[in-house]
Amino acid sequence: MTGMSAPVLCPICLDNIEWPNTLYQRELRDGKLVWDELDLTGHTNPTKQEYLRTLAFVRCPNPSGDSAEPHYLPAIHNDYGKPIIIGVVGRSTSGKTHLLVAMLAELLRGRLSSHGLHFEIADRVQHQTFDDEIRKLRDGVQLQSTNDLIQSFASYLIVRPKGRPPKPLIFFDVSGEDFNDSNVTSTKQAGFLLAADALLFVDDPVFGLPGWRTHSKTAEQRSAAQAENKAFDGAISRLLRQTNMAELPIAVAITKADMLRYEFPVDHWLRRDDVSGPLDPRTFREESRDVFAVLQRYQAETMLNVYRQFSRRTMHVVSATGGASDGQRNFPRGVRPIRVLQPLLALLAMTGFLDTRAAAEVGR
Repeated sequence: MTGMSAPVLCPICLDNIEWPNTLYQRELRDGKLVWDELDLTGHTNPTKQEYLRTLAFVRCPNPSGDSAEPHYLPAIHNDYGKPIIIGVVGRSTSGKTHLLVAMLAELLRGRLSSHGLHFEIADRVQHQTFDDEIRKLRDGVQLQSTNDLIQSFASYLIVRPKGRPPKPLIFFDVSGEDFNDSNVTSTKQAGFLLAADALLFVDDPVFGLPGWRTHSKTAEQRSAAQAENKAFDGAISRLLRQTNMAELPIAVAITKADMLRYEFPVDHWLRRDDVSGPLDPRTFREESRDVFAVLQRYQAETMLNVYRQFSRRTMHVVSATGGASDGQRNFPRGVRPIRVLQPLLALLAMTGFLDTRAAAEVGR
């Protein structure tokens, strides 16, 4: 096999593929999405040719043949080596879509530049959906929950750490519906977890903290809070097939933590902005200690069980919006994300995007 390039892992179908040479561009015709072959040989300006290539895609050959529809990867996917894959795992009501959108908005605003991390969009087609969601959230509009089975990644970024080679960063948005083992399609789609490099587990106070304000919950909410978390259980079930599951970096976050803003120690952490300061592993340990105590106080055994199964982990309180909606899918007081980058900063430290002595201590 001399002379052949090394196989490339497709992050969508998990097949090892020989990298295709044919480029594609996406167009919308009569309301229908069409992928056309793209020929760049007629462009004599190398700079222009390379720019057009950054907008192009390749079609995964999917040699296993287990994908219902063709899927495409950015043409630059094979330029930077193996990507880091982060999955955001939670039930569809947990607020994880709001959290992921708020995270991306803050990243692209340069909020982690003080740590020498700069982000650019690699898949502009896929990111267009998130761009629309970011605008809605900034305008105070509540977003729809993500109930669809995983068909592709949620976002694909290129991270450029200061003084180090760039590296791809891919996010997947995983809900409980993606782990329906009676559905062959969902089982295959959620299989990406076997290639995940880090996970962010999220749940909200209403459903994730069974002992919190039980008197104010409806019977349905109390029942759901006591029931199994299919997203967490499904993710752990698949990860148990990995021999090194316990070494996978994870973060556990209580979403919609503004609901707990008058409770100690959550109130203490919601008032802090640690993401712009120097990376301090003690801060992550202290927040993890306090969040662990909150979970114990409110009998959040599902979240605690996830935390206990991993050796490198952190815990956080976050709020993607800073407050509740008015029930009409709007946030009349506006949207103010709180600590949404803290769990991501922890995961970036634990996956090697930050190469410092302090980063090596995060989660330990």
